[in-house]
Amino acid sequence: MSAAQGHGGQSNAEHETKMPIEDPHLGIFYDLVQNGRSEFVKRYPQFMYLQLLATHPNYRGQGYAKDLLRAYMVKAKQKGNVLTSFGGPFGYIFFSGLGFHDLGAIALPSGIASDTVMVKAMSLVVPKEARRRSIVNAVVNHITR
Repeated sequence: MSAAQGHGGQSNAEHETKMPIEDPHLGIFYDLVQNGRSEFVKRYPQFMYLQLLATHPNYRGQGYAKDLLRAYMVKAKQKGNVLTSFGGPFGYIFFSGLGFHDLGAIALPSGIASDTVMVKAMSLVVPKEARRRSIVNAVVNHITR
């Protein structure tokens, strides 16, 4: 899994691929991501987009995907970012279980997807972690009362 950071006001040129995509399925995925970003993600002034999360079938149900996602939640908490992603039926259930909200559906062209014709845009607002008070601050606060 990887994440790209962005701002709602960024142009699509900043996220465009540098080489042509030959595979038609990858091209459709690229278009889906660009359309989803422009339609759903632009509302956030600052965000982290989770580009891809997949687990090999032999390793599903062991918590690997959750651990990866939690690592990005920690990064987002340090900055006060919004995590965004797109997911099919399994991704929708997975992300919903971790507190992500449904932003809406992005339709895929018919005949392209094997198990679904719809992908959901998802987001999780992660408030910035408040700085913990130091022991010195606590002692000074106690003395000055």
